[in-house]
Amino acid sequence: MTNGVFTLGFVILVHSLGIASITVARLSENTAAQIGFQRLFFVCLLTVGLASVATIQVGDASRLLCALTLPIMTVGATLDLRNRSNQAQF
Repeated sequence: MTNGVFTLGFVILVHSLGIASITVARLSENTAAQIGFQRLFFVCLLTVGLASVATIQVGDASRLLCALTLPIMTVGATLDLRNRSNQAQF
């Protein structure tokens, strides 16, 4: 296995785990496991960020994947999908 294939596989794995972590963290809202999954999300967010810096530093073509994953994770973490009728009206 060459270094390029290994690096691409590792980057895809890290970013897939990042997307999965935001999905699980959002689905676990209002459950006993919410805190644990939120912590997992922040660890994955840090890992994806570090992988992004590494791929940019190396000049690897997988940096486009990094440019997509970080915004997806941040929007996924801040997006409020609750019913509007339950939110406070201003």
